[in-house]
Amino acid sequence: MKVQSYSEIPVSSVSVTKLQIRSSYDKRKMRELVRSVREAGVIQGIVVRPYKRNRHELILGARRLRAARKAGRKTILAVVVNDLSDKDAILLALHENLHRQDLDPFEEARAILRLMRVFNMSIQDIARKIGRNDHFIKKRLKLLKMPKEVQELVARKKLPVNDVDILASLPISQQQEVAEQAVRHKLSHRDLQVHIQDSLGTSPRTRRKMNIADWSPEKIQLRIKDFMRFLKATQPIILEMGPVDILNIRVMLEKLSEESAAIAKDYKRVVVIS
Repeated sequence: MKVQSYSEIPVSSVSVTKLQIRSSYDKRKMRELVRSVREAGVIQGIVVRPYKRNRHELILGARRLRAARKAGRKTILAVVVNDLSDKDAILLALHENLHRQDLDPFEEARAILRLMRVFNMSIQDIARKIGRNDHFIKKRLKLLKMPKEVQELVARKKLPVNDVDILASLPISQQQEVAEQAVRHKLSHRDLQVHIQDSLGTSPRTRRKMNIADWSPEKIQLRIKDFMRFLKATQPIILEMGPVDILNIRVMLEKLSEESAAIAKDYKRVVVIS
């Protein structure tokens, strides 16, 4: 890779091609960046390579280029790099954006998959090139098997990025339902983690004594739903629903959590008020 120059180039000369790994932009952050570029210009230059005649192909800086265009800038500061292959261009963009935490995990995963399919790179080769371990690469690839609905929740910023990895530990058939529950009930990352551990049966033994009094109403509703699904799977149940205050729900849930096996065994008809 050889740097040819570092200079102002026409914004109109820069093409965004299939090499770009970014597919989504945060609207609020883009507005802020456009305002900054309009006032002070692009302080950190983009990275391009020669592309056709008198044109350049974008390697790094998609947000900055987009902001410059929206701000009406005619030129933009750029590093022009010669002799950069397609594979090295994608690796450079992936490495830079990973360390800046500038991509969502699905964009990262698609870039990794592309390096494997198009350039026949192994997981080990990619991990070494971008400064990550094999486990990170495998986890990212696993995300691509998640339902499109979950990916859409992340892209629309409804579901936090840091919730994605723990959702991936669930069977694919359960991921959409749990993701939608997390969004609907506004579960914290910790509550979602505990909920998934309970579903998988991987909760630490130290969690046997649960502090029910600290639970939020949303978490209580979620746990009741989980418990009723368990009861329905064990024997016939008739549910009679009626109003009750949160304190009574907490007391009831604590009792059910401690004696669930006995309840499922001894009662042919279970009445739960919630």
